[in-house]
Amino acid sequence: MTQNKQYISIQFNQQVKIFTIQPLSKTLIFELQDINKKNWNSSLYIVQDFGSYLSFGEYILEIEVQQLLKFRPLLKILVSQKVANIDNAILDVFEKQITLQYPNYLDETQKDYSQSLKRLNKYLIYSLSGIIIISLLLGSGDLFVEILAILQFQQYLRYINLQFPENLDIYFSINDLLTVQPLLDFMHFPQLLQFINIESDQDYSVGKFNVYKQNSSLIINIQCQIFQSLILLLLIFLFRWVKRVLYSSIFCSRYFYDMSSLSLYINQKVILKISQYFYKICLDLLKLEKFMSFEGLQKALVLNGWDMIFKTLLYTRNIQTKSYLDIVQLVILSIILLLYFNILLSFFNSNQQSTKNQRFQKISFGRQFFFLIFLIYVQNSQILQLGLLLLTSLIQTIFVYNYRCTFSQKQYVVLMVVEISVQFNKTIMLFQLLCLVHSQTFRNLMNILIKRIKLYWDGFKQLYYPKAQLQNQF
Repeated sequence: MTQNKQYISIQFNQQVKIFTIQPLSKTLIFELQDINKKNWNSSLYIVQDFGSYLSFGEYILEIEVQQLLKFRPLLKILVSQKVANIDNAILDVFEKQITLQYPNYLDETQKDYSQSLKRLNKYLIYSLSGIIIISLLLGSGDLFVEILAILQFQQYLRYINLQFPENLDIYFSINDLLTVQPLLDFMHFPQLLQFINIESDQDYSVGKFNVYKQNSSLIINIQCQIFQSLILLLLIFLFRWVKRVLYSSIFCSRYFYDMSSLSLYINQKVILKISQYFYKICLDLLKLEKFMSFEGLQKALVLNGWDMIFKTLLYTRNIQTKSYLDIVQLVILSIILLLYFNILLSFFNSNQQSTKNQRFQKISFGRQFFFLIFLIYVQNSQILQLGLLLLTSLIQTIFVYNYRCTFSQKQYVVLMVVEISVQFNKTIMLFQLLCLVHSQTFRNLMNILIKRIKLYWDGFKQLYYPKAQLQNQF
């Protein structure tokens, strides 16, 4: 089932043939009981048709029901001509019935609401991106990390192995904005991967990974992180060159001599302020050296946690050793997992000197790790997967509350407003998804609730706006 379209494979359990020139596909009749023909469409795709020769044959039937139902529709398949088996015995059964899934139909009004929600979410993402840039310019990295975690967390909810209604598929499609693929395409990075013979069409065939065409190649999946690593190496070499220049030209007696000589021609106070400001900038540049260490690498791994862990664990489901590239990917996988396990072990081996803030960050990282493990490895059990994901969200909310006294007022506001609200809303959404998929009554109640809210809003506008216009006139 894809959105509101359901697909049924039709074939016989033995080889059969027909006695007429007209192929069997032209004489198949499909009916949906208790549903008007105007409210559903069907298309038959022929894989192998039947003729005068023996064959198993196969058809794919596509059905789209264009109305919401309180019952699961019953499909009746009728064969209107004689069919014989290998012994020329006429088959007696010419009718089959199949119970279909509940349709996820949306009318035009509901689609408009979903598109409006998608646009709102799009503007929200742009706004959060603007807040990130402003916070970085103001020197606040906490908000940057929190918002980045929110956007990444929301991105992976679509991989929950449940059949979402069409409005949620429209909502999740906004997550395609959360990608740096246009930048990689501009840098011709995919062409470089093709040059070294890395396939980019190795899709998964399991669960939602197949629906969203998730690639199974580790190098293809982490091409963004590879690009980041190349940029980081470039910055390391650039930093070493800048450091050499600073120590040879700025942090020496010659710099102060040149400044004192320049003060003979320009106001001495102006020169002093400029030199102090420039000197402070140089000191700040040297402080960046701590990010070039192993600790800086760990922070980068935590910052890329959602994306990196997801793609790494996803590759572990499809490990192969057929070529040299598979061996290279296996080595990369081992290195990445060792680095992340080292971060997890540092949490369990943390001593008294570790601040509670650092411990909270490690706990949050552990929650990411287990959330993605449940998301990837529990694809076959929908309810179990949903329950485990719900549990991780609740635990994260509890930890945020327990560590509330370890942050400054600014950090506390960021965590309480962002973390708790997001985790709580996602927890509620996960619960609603369970009800949405397994309970048609819940769908009907939600439709009634939406109609009531719209009715009350229309009534409020009729009562309020005439009064507002009268007040403006007087």
